[in-house]
Amino acid sequence: MRELRISGFFRSYHTALSAELSTSSSTKALSLFLTVVLSLFFVPCVSPVAFGQAQLAGAREYALGHSSFSYLTSAGALYVNPAGLARLHENEILFSTARFRTLSSMTGAIFVPEVGTFAVGSVPEILSTTVALGYGGMVGDFNALGMSVAVTEKRLQGWQFGFGGSAHFLGDTRRSGVDAGGSASFGAFPAVLRIGAGWWLMEGLMRVQYGLTSRIMRGGTMGMEVLASDAVGVQVGLAGMKDVVAGLSYTASNIGVQLGTGKDGIAFSMSIRFGDAAQSRRSEFASRGYDAFTDNMYGEAHQWFRQALNYDEYDADSRSMARTSLERLDSSVVNLLATAKKSEEKRDFPAAMRAYSTLMRLNPERHETSAEMSAAEERLATYVQQLIQAGDSLRQRRDMTRARRNYELALELDQSNAAASARLDELEDLSKENVKAIITRGRGFLDRDQTDEAEREFQRALAIEPKNAQARAGLTAVAAKRSGRVLERGKAAFDDGKYMDALEIFAAIVAKDERQQEARQYLDQTREKLRPEVEAYFKSGLQLYVKEDYIGALAMWDRVLLIDPRHGATLEYKKRAEEKVKALERLK
Repeated sequence: MRELRISGFFRSYHTALSAELSTSSSTKALSLFLTVVLSLFFVPCVSPVAFGQAQLAGAREYALGHSSFSYLTSAGALYVNPAGLARLHENEILFSTARFRTLSSMTGAIFVPEVGTFAVGSVPEILSTTVALGYGGMVGDFNALGMSVAVTEKRLQGWQFGFGGSAHFLGDTRRSGVDAGGSASFGAFPAVLRIGAGWWLMEGLMRVQYGLTSRIMRGGTMGMEVLASDAVGVQVGLAGMKDVVAGLSYTASNIGVQLGTGKDGIAFSMSIRFGDAAQSRRSEFASRGYDAFTDNMYGEAHQWFRQALNYDEYDADSRSMARTSLERLDSSVVNLLATAKKSEEKRDFPAAMRAYSTLMRLNPERHETSAEMSAAEERLATYVQQLIQAGDSLRQRRDMTRARRNYELALELDQSNAAASARLDELEDLSKENVKAIITRGRGFLDRDQTDEAEREFQRALAIEPKNAQARAGLTAVAAKRSGRVLERGKAAFDDGKYMDALEIFAAIVAKDERQQEARQYLDQTREKLRPEVEAYFKSGLQLYVKEDYIGALAMWDRVLLIDPRHGATLEYKKRAEEKVKALERLK
């Protein structure tokens, strides 16, 4: 009577919907579609008639002869082996029906990254309903453990506990190798022990499995699945090694449909996945890991790759990169700590602080780094105070130059140190009186052709008075003297027939000062002398380029461009060689 009333409800619903919408063919099709969808989901939910233990896990498991005790990746694993939940890295709802009108079970699974997968299921029976809860988590790379509890209402002490395990070996992809596992359940009802194993006869294409249970199918059960594609699978099984069952499954990104048939009748299941797809999340985290690895953020990269493995434990690239990132991180930590300690020993506290800061950026979870950095900062403060005290002592002995250096170093190490800054201001006031004497010394050095000493004195004067015209004029004179020396050296090379040496000298002078007419004239003359050598240098560079000696080729072509800056072939090949060198550097 209930089913007749429901059928009448849907006939009335369809008539009303069709009347409400227009009479076009498209609206009629929409009306029919909504009626069918509601029929599929509403009727099973209101008809809680049990359809046998073998169909609780889904029509695909039913079609495999109920033999998936070792490996089942769906919410239905809750009823077979809860360890299989660990391999489900998405949120899923599974509806299993019998003969398209009775609900065998409804199960939902929620995946929590780095924790595992939790599931809850409801199994309607004629007089009561059983509710099951389960959890599965990965152990190691490819193995899993799980547990479950089931409670039946309206039955005194109607509970059952379950434990399961699943191992995968001899294969590094999801559809390869051998798996083995089993589960045991006990409680108020008789205990049940299930064990099974599976083997991919053809990787990614054909799999056979066998299972044994202490109850129901004591003779064992066998199943075989052939994957026509990533989405379509065909199943056949022997329940109790005598009853033939078969089925067909289709799995898309967010929905799956399973159909099975056998002695017990027809079973139909539909799984709906919601939230981000596991493959998309894995790709997203792996991409972030590669970005962090490229930026030398090895600690962050390791975390991203581990996140990627949460969604696909068979992602070999992410597993390899997680291992490589950790190795790089460990190596970087050791090197940075050594650099920091060595810098501290040399009193190079800025370098030590940079090393500690980089270490904290690379591996923020390493709490020891913060303590080490705090200790280094305390040692830095002590050292800065010592520098100021030493500067005061030098100042009393009127050694102003060394006193200034101490104060400047103290201020460089601690830019907010008011004492060092005040002492430098005092020294500057005293030093202004000595600017004239400094410039006089600089001119004396310049007259004696001691350009390095003269430059140092003029720079000292500018450090005290940055706008001092006499000091600036002195530096200009120093530059002119040095340029004259270089020009004479170029002339000597030109006269000796060492045209390439002369060319480099004259080119450097002109690049530094285009107003150097004499150097420019000699540059043009030298280029004319070397012009016959252009093709020889170009071909030599080309031979080195073919031999993949890009550095040597660039050196040869630099000579060509010194002689003829507009040599078209050289400009083109030099650009190619520079791109090759950059590509090789990125691979290091």
